[in-house]
Amino acid sequence: MRALARFPLLFTRQTATTSVAVQTSAEAPALLRYLGEVQQRCSRQMQEQQRCIAGLEARIGQLQHELLRRDAEVRALRQRIDAEAAGEVICRTGCLSHDDHWRADEQCRLSGLPCHHAEAAQTAEKD
Repeated sequence: MRALARFPLLFTRQTATTSVAVQTSAEAPALLRYLGEVQQRCSRQMQEQQRCIAGLEARIGQLQHELLRRDAEVRALRQRIDAEAAGEVICRTGCLSHDDHWRADEQCRLSGLPCHHAEAAQTAEKD
């Protein structure tokens, strides 16, 4: 509506018929120039929209990749926690029971580290 305000009384009705006539011959080129400007603006906006869509689609791919990577990390951490818990049970069983057969000189034969279960057991016995 605002754009048509630039061209007041552009069209007039001649009679009761449906024919429409351009008021002056100078208005037709002005109208065509204006329509050309509108078409160029629409073309620029469509190109900008296509670039924006392409950027968003690329970002979707990046986010999907990141999500898959994080899911894999979470699964790996869960498996690691389960393995550590199972190792802890096995270590406790071998170091504190069955004649301490996994412990030699207060060190764990599995890891080679000082046995923390033996230290905890000795502390509990002293109390």
